[in-house]
Amino acid sequence: MKKLVLILIVLFCGVSSYGQSDAILTQQWFSRINANPAATGNTNDVNVFLLHRTQWSGFENDAPQTSLLNATNYFEKINSGVGLSLSYDREGELQTNYNAKVAYAYHLKFSENVLLSLGLGLNLQHRSIDWTKIRMKHPDDPEIPNEGVQKETGVDFDFGLEFSTSRFTFGAALNRIGKSDVKKLTSFKNGQQIYAYGRYRITLCEGLDIAPTVTYVNANSKNVWESGVLGFITNKFWVGTAYRHEIAWAFLAGFEFNMFRVGYAYDHYIKDSSNLGGTHEIMLSVKIPHK
Repeated sequence: MKKLVLILIVLFCGVSSYGQSDAILTQQWFSRINANPAATGNTNDVNVFLLHRTQWSGFENDAPQTSLLNATNYFEKINSGVGLSLSYDREGELQTNYNAKVAYAYHLKFSENVLLSLGLGLNLQHRSIDWTKIRMKHPDDPEIPNEGVQKETGVDFDFGLEFSTSRFTFGAALNRIGKSDVKKLTSFKNGQQIYAYGRYRITLCEGLDIAPTVTYVNANSKNVWESGVLGFITNKFWVGTAYRHEIAWAFLAGFEFNMFRVGYAYDHYIKDSSNLGGTHEIMLSVKIPHK
């Protein structure tokens, strides 16, 4: 096991990243398979997770948007989780991205409350850019592409691990492994991305827990750090805040009722991005118990 952990650490630390990053979501903690396939099947139930995110609300129809559907199931006989993740990104009026991921995770249970899962994900990505929608002062500028609509499809892989106890969770993933086939769209090419996170849950008193969290993303030669804290009241309500370094403050809240979870998050951009308007993110998840 020590050799396995050492190999995994070298793998994650030894790979450089480049290109465009995938969307960073404020409520990612509630379903992580789109970012880390090792989080697939981490409960004994069937889980369906829906999320919609609208960035820069002041831009109206030009605002980037992300929609996400995650579905996971755990199969006890083979100690494995299987999941499907579908996402849609609209980056302004020009570019749209569709991604479909099939995720698999093998679970190594050391005790009732200690779990290590190793995951693999296969991504099929389709991207299109409509150059005809560019608004230009000088339409004859030779530097502006005039190629109508470009469409490309590419395949890549994800690898991740997640270690959890009843109180602590740590995960890391290397996304977009493999050379992208989206060759023509060089300005928009996804590159390999490192995604890592940790959380520790602390009971303050009966019915009140807090969970400090930290998230790290390395993509496009940039490092993004986020730290925050979530408070859970009687395991039915939560409220929290997070700081994405030099990018935004986030505030989130939600509740759980029977099989359902409903959440909302608002990101307030700071510094040079403060005039772009905030980001709204709504989430709904459904937990279907096995018979």
